[in-house]
Amino acid sequence: MNPFFSFFHSASEPLALTLPAGKKRGKRYEGADVINLPVAEPITVSFEQVLTKRESQPDFDSSEIDLQGLSTLLYWSVGQLGERDNLQNPGTKKPHRTHPSGGGLFPLEIYIAVGLMNDLSCGWYHYRPDLHVLETVRLISIEAMTTSKRRFAPEQLNAAPIHLCISMMAERVVPVYRTLAYQNVLLEAGHIGQNISLIASALDVACAPIGLAETETSTQLQLDQYNETVIYKFALGRINT
Repeated sequence: MNPFFSFFHSASEPLALTLPAGKKRGKRYEGADVINLPVAEPITVSFEQVLTKRESQPDFDSSEIDLQGLSTLLYWSVGQLGERDNLQNPGTKKPHRTHPSGGGLFPLEIYIAVGLMNDLSCGWYHYRPDLHVLETVRLISIEAMTTSKRRFAPEQLNAAPIHLCISMMAERVVPVYRTLAYQNVLLEAGHIGQNISLIASALDVACAPIGLAETETSTQLQLDQYNETVIYKFALGRINT
């Protein structure tokens, strides 16, 4: 069993945790190579058209998504648009993201697994919404990425050049919401997932959500699985026409 879920085996009484309550700062890979993403393009398709076009697309062709397309998708689905007044703590600011988060804790992190892409080397990257940049987690060979995909994605989705992964950081949410933390995080992941699906639709990007339960992705990312684990993934690519 994934050790991460030991957090949620307690009864409803308060948990005896020594984690910092309500940690809000996003994860950072200090010293990592940083890829500055281009400014996101505006979404010009109407909301009605986006909703009408949206569907899960498990059939990908061999063409790639360029860095501009990836930047636009990340910014409008999980990006930070700026700051706004924090009504719960007057006189302070809080991040203005494109999705809601219980208590403004933002316990989810975004990782990108890149296979085929001219603008990025094959490997794993972490998205920083506050700076709109990618941090290089680790670079691997295309052969190693192909082997890894066979373990964390259904076979028909292996052809997708990009897999977007959402992880949950327990230390940011468990001390506040206790045994309700996992429920709240799944709701937030659903908000983000809908954003990803709709923005992909607007950009004519094939998007297939993956609900497969596995630990390979967390292992590949070398996560501390007592505190952080991947809970949701999306295969992204060009629609096979």
